[in-house]
Amino acid sequence: MARPIDSRFDIGTLDSGPVNSNGTVRDSPVNSGPSGPGGLGQNTTITADNERDVTPPPAVAKKDPPRGPVSKGVVNGIAKDLPKPVYSAAARSVMAQGKVDVQVTIDETGRVISARAISGHALLRPAAEAAAQRARFSPTLLSEIPVKVTGVIVYNFIR
Repeated sequence: MARPIDSRFDIGTLDSGPVNSNGTVRDSPVNSGPSGPGGLGQNTTITADNERDVTPPPAVAKKDPPRGPVSKGVVNGIAKDLPKPVYSAAARSVMAQGKVDVQVTIDETGRVISARAISGHALLRPAAEAAAQRARFSPTLLSEIPVKVTGVIVYNFIR
């Protein structure tokens, strides 16, 4: 059925005619239909799409990686290549053995940039440091950005 052009008609509970329910002609884009569920309030202004706020949402900012190296703890298990230390003749002659912990700093590409023994027999420390310096790791990513890492490589010397 076609919509009458110059007369009032009802669809559901909303008034859609050119005149108000009291017979006066509407002169503003205010809905005079019922309030509540399904209807618009007495003073609800209808706005066109091009008048609405179209401000885009704020951009999601990427987090900056930490300024210092990230601490990983013991890194033996994440090494791509972990060379064995050379058991020196001096260490063998005194039958030196035991655990040597080496503190390492790994750069953004996975290369060891510093290695310093922090515990263990004095004659085993240089060999452990040299082996740790040759170790290689996969780059560590934080928020998809490679970062420096500190950790400990543990070597066990057994005669």
